[in-house]
Amino acid sequence: MKHSVFFIRAVLVILVVATGHVVLAQEKQMIQIKTFDEKLKPLKNIELSLNDGAFISTGAKGAAFVEIGANELPVKSVRIKDEKLEAASWNFSKGVIEIIVRQRNYTVVRMALRLPNGRPIPQASVLFKGAKPVTVTTNQAGEFELPLPFQEKLTSADQFQVQDMKVLRINLSENVLVAERAKAPTKTTRDQIIDFDLSRLDSIQSLTVFYAVFKNIS
Repeated sequence: MKHSVFFIRAVLVILVVATGHVVLAQEKQMIQIKTFDEKLKPLKNIELSLNDGAFISTGAKGAAFVEIGANELPVKSVRIKDEKLEAASWNFSKGVIEIIVRQRNYTVVRMALRLPNGRPIPQASVLFKGAKPVTVTTNQAGEFELPLPFQEKLTSADQFQVQDMKVLRINLSENVLVAERAKAPTKTTRDQIIDFDLSRLDSIQSLTVFYAVFKNIS
């Protein structure tokens, strides 16, 4: 009897392990990658990353095979390791992803937005006021990528504008932009008088009410 129970348990373990392998096998798919230039000629030895994964080289034939998770298809992003190149487009069909690669006319500068105490500022809208203005949004770590035309140079904090914040300075050696929460402007006495509701004068019947009405005006 004991031997029968042991045998049944062993069979169940084998079935569970085998089922697990089948599930894992179903979660992966082998696909072929092919890289071309804009004239559809094969491009050799292109190192690229699919969905921000590990870099893969297409080798001397401009093609490579890679195993990818089924949940990663269709491919959402293609990044070329050589920053002078970029993926212009890609198409996935019948187990093959064909990628058109072109020369970039810009470089990508990776930057971070921080408070004066060093804490990151996530989900902030950052405007670069260059010859061609660019607006980007920081990620949860306060980081952002700035596509910068080759003729543009980072020189000062004045080149940036952050929504609802005041830009203080930039650390060009580390590409860190420092900003603080914008303070609400203080109204001048003239502004307070201009904004004053004249209908409130009718409510003044005593010095106490008079002081209550005008207490916020310098």
